[in-house]
Amino acid sequence: MDLVDYSEEAFNKVVEQYNDFAGKIDVTDIRYIPISALEGDNVVNDSVNMPGTRHQLMHTLETYIWQR
Repeated sequence: MDLVDYSEEAFNKVVEQYNDFAGKIDVTDIRYIPISALEGDNVVNDSVNMPGTRHQLMHTLETYIWQR
């Protein structure tokens, strides 16, 4: 997200494009988390640059129930 100045519009465009692609390959369980690895935003802690996002990557990975 740091590469696009934390643009919600840019994030939403990626989400839309990936949803289109995922629909073609029958992938339905997708979690979208805007992150900045450079700044650490939403990786472990809440982002100060993206207020309103409520999910962090590590929390999602730690609590996701994986299907076999």
